[in-house]
Order: sequence, then C-alpha cells, then structure tokens
Amino acid sequence: MILHIDMDAFFASVEQASNPRLKNQPVAVASSEKRGVIITSSYEARKYGVKTGFTIFEAQRVCPHIKIVPANFEKYVSTSKKIIEIFKKQGITEVFSIDEAFIDIGDKNPLIVSDQIKKDIKKNFSITCSVGVGVNKDIAKLASGINKPDGFYWVKSFDQIKDIPIKEVCGIGKKISGKLALISVKTINDFVNIKNEVLRSIMGIGGIRLKMALLGELFEKVNPESVIPKSVSNSMTLPQNIWKKEDIDIALFQLSEKVAYRLRKQGLGGKRIGVYVRFGDFTSISIDRRYYEYTSDEQEIFKRAKNIINNLALNKPIRLLGISVTELSPAVQIQIFNENKKERIEAIDRIRERWGFSAITWGVLAKRFKHKPPISPAWRPEKP
Repeated sequence: MILHIDMDAFFASVEQASNPRLKNQPVAVASSEKRGVIITSSYEARKYGVKTGFTIFEAQRVCPHIKIVPANFEKYVSTSKKIIEIFKKQGITEVFSIDEAFIDIGDKNPLIVSDQIKKDIKKNFSITCSVGVGVNKDIAKLASGINKPDGFYWVKSFDQIKDIPIKEVCGIGKKISGKLALISVKTINDFVNIKNEVLRSIMGIGGIRLKMALLGELFEKVNPESVIPKSVSNSMTLPQNIWKKEDIDIALFQLSEKVAYRLRKQGLGGKRIGVYVRFGDFTSISIDRRYYEYTSDEQEIFKRAKNIINNLALNKPIRLLGISVTELSPAVQIQIFNENKKERIEAIDRIRERWGFSAITWGVLAKRFKHKPPISPAWRPEKP
C-alpha cells in the first residue's frame, strides 16, 4: 500500500498555527507584502474565491477583510523537515515537494497509519493533512485530493475513480486536457479506453505509463532518494516597474545566478531556457528556446535568456520577470565548464555553502534588486 500525504493549505496553515490572531480567519500568503502575488490561501479565504496567482489587489477585492502575510520560507522549510521525520517512522518515504510525500507502508493497515500521522502532525504543529491510499503513487496522489481538507480516501477499485475528470490527474495539464477533449476524453474512464497508439501520439510513452497506473497495473517503488526535477526556475516581482534595458539585464542576471546555483547544487544542467514576463497591466508573455549544449553557468543562462527577451515585444513597463531551465540531465554526464572556469565556480559555490548565497556575487549585480525567492515546486530536503 502507498500513502500520499498532502498538507492542507500548508503555508497559510503554518502562519495560522503560529499566530493565534489568524486562526479561523481568511489568510493569504504573498510573495511580498505590497506588490507580490498570492502563493497560497487558507480555506477560509478560498471560500471567497481567493486563488493562487491572484495579485494582492485581486485578493482584497473578492475578500476585503483578508489578512495578507508575507511568505516566510525558512519557517515552512523547517516545519516540512520535521513533518518528514514523522513520515519516515511509518515507512519508506519519498518527498514529492515541500508539502507532499509518498510513503510505502508495506503490510501495515492504512487506516491505522494514516490516523497516527494525522494525530502526530496535529499535536506537534496544529495543522492538518489529507491522506490518499492506493496500490501505486498515481492513484494515492489522486485519492489525497478527494476529501480535502483533513481528509482520507482509500481507492480499492477502479470504479471509485473512473468518473473523476481526467484534468484532476497529476501530469495532465491544460494543454494535454485540451487535446484529450478534442477526442471526447473527459473522465479517467474515457482516458483508459483510448487505444495505445492514439495515446502515444498525444502524450508519448508517458501516456501509456499513466494509463497502466490508473488501471492499477503499474507498481513503481517509492524512492527515498531525490529525483531529477522537471525544471529549475526562479521569478521576481520587482520593487517597481522597469523598462530600461540596463535594469532588465540586471534582473535577468540576478535570476540566472540563482537558477544556475540551484542547478549546480543538484548536480544538474539544462538545455532549454524559458523567459516569462508580466507587464505592469498584468498581461504576460512567455517563450522558451532549446539549445544544443547543457549548462549550469549563470553567464551562459543569462546570455541565452537575454537573446530570448531581445526578441520579445517589450513595449510596456515590466512588473515581473522569470527564468526557467528545463530538459535537465545529471551534470556528471556532460562537460559544462572549462577547467579554469570550473575551479572559479566551485570556489564561489564553496563560499556560499559556508557563508550563505549573498556572501559573494558578481560585480554586475552591485545594484541588484531586493528579492526573496519563493520555494521551488521541486523542493527536496538536503541530504546530510
């Protein structure tokens, strides 16, 4: 049996638990107090229609009495690590993100294990979680979302999930669900009845894997080791809108530096670079480009990102910039730096490991923008 544990409105719940004045109140955690966007909101706020990605103004418009709390990622990471230790007591644990994990409980009773996990988390942190149980990770993850918040759901047969919309399944994004809708595939039952050759043309081999998983025919082991994330990215809401080329370059290099450092920490390199721009009027544009060589070098990432953004129609002030690196591969397999540059980069990274990321930086960032980056969706606790 596999359990999927999903913390309920994690960031907002942690804030409510640590501040009695926020309990039972509509709360939204924002990337910054004034110009940020909503990262998550409490269930009290969600009843008013507050959604992740809203600006603070939008959140206050639908819920005038909402409490806006600036994100405290150190607090969330610290809490997450302690919660993970609770999971590990019950079985083999794979951390999926800062607020999610899979647990292989072997032949233990899922009801008893889930109840104990819920009690331990409630007692120690005054927050709740939802638990899904299934024969594999895909089904368990789907199940954990059925009775949120503070829920429990055990999928024992395909009939329990066959009528769930396919867009609710992890791995089915808007683009894929749109393609599936064109061939009248709306539910999980519709999805598993697609012929393999048709499914492969839409989703590749991953579609066939997902079909087998939803039918309960695929049994992948829970992996306690960190897995390669699909992307490493960073975005920044700027203190004020910018339009000057030199300001855009500084912001891009600042983002490139952070993304590159995170890639190197995970021993990864990537070859597809994406740039996301949100303008002052909240319209946005994004584009990505695939390059031949892998990289985890901030100068190279900046060069590629700058090349991409130079081809965009930037005719309005910019509110937010983001850079993503995808198509990742373990860096040990690829030659990223020449020897001299490798030594210099390793020295910089060693200083940061000991004294913190801001202990050393490039001269071009002497006028860097003040920014506190959010937690990556691919966050994993660091190995000791």
